[in-house]
Amino acid sequence: MGRTTAETEQMERWLWETGGYENLCFISWPHTDDYYISACARRVQSEIRSRLADTFAKPEVFLDEASIQGGDLWERKLKKQLAGSLCMVAICAPIYFRSEHRWCGVEWASMAQLGECRLASDVTYTTIIPLMVRMVKPYPWQDNSKSESKIQCIDVSRQNLRDCKQDRRDRRRDVADADEGAVR
Repeated sequence: MGRTTAETEQMERWLWETGGYENLCFISWPHTDDYYISACARRVQSEIRSRLADTFAKPEVFLDEASIQGGDLWERKLKKQLAGSLCMVAICAPIYFRSEHRWCGVEWASMAQLGECRLASDVTYTTIIPLMVRMVKPYPWQDNSKSESKIQCIDVSRQNLRDCKQDRRDRRRDVADADEGAVR
């Protein structure tokens, strides 16, 4: 059964005012030259906002690509936005876990620590939702000796690949159209 409007408004007030949250979700992703990964991060942000829009007046979802402005102290802003988020969706591909993407690891470890502080010890979920855009097995975050490290991922590697390839084709067509217009 869904929540009443009054319950939803009360929950939203608590989140923003009492709880101090700024975002319902923080999106962590590896910054690469791979258009597919950045397109997927943008698409995930849009989908989360869209799905939460019928419940929350302003479903804030932090994605650093659009949310960090010129002049911002980006490291400080990232930390503040992560701490002010209820959960984190990690856009995972093999490169997410590589040492040159240090911030992915920092974001993961920080949200895991926040989750340990925020959640009761008997809950059956975590504050991190791994979204596998390219499968990696075994999952790098899993320590098979600890049951709490066995976080269920969501595999979108096949579905998003088709969608984002279409996005890439659309983008190429837009660039070609713009180039053709510039030549005229």
